[in-house]
Amino acid sequence: MNKMTLKDFKPAIMTLLLSVALFGIHSLMFYLLKINTDSYSYSLLELYGFFTPIAVFIIIVLIFVHRKNKDAVGYAFMALTCIQMAANYFMLHPMLQQNLRPQKINFFILFALFLAMETIITARILNNKQ
Repeated sequence: MNKMTLKDFKPAIMTLLLSVALFGIHSLMFYLLKINTDSYSYSLLELYGFFTPIAVFIIIVLIFVHRKNKDAVGYAFMALTCIQMAANYFMLHPMLQQNLRPQKINFFILFALFLAMETIITARILNNKQ
């Protein structure tokens, strides 16, 4: 088995960079639309600080799984996604207690963006097009 290089971690690095770019765009949108987030349970920084490391971790684990057993990548992705959903529920729980619909929508949009990003990258790993 070959030694891992920085190129092997390109999907994780791209996930991190895309997350930073999304955070910048998201923050700019909130600023331009004058959306007041003072009453939100979590700031944008906290949400991205939650979603980004999990996404990068999932991608790194999938890279290692791919190197060891290509047939197990899909199973690993499903297991990690289930664990991620449980963590998301615990983060979402305080928001469910409040009656702030925009906050909930914001959370689910972020959840969907990160899940889509992870899914696309997993498909690329499975197709070996890193």
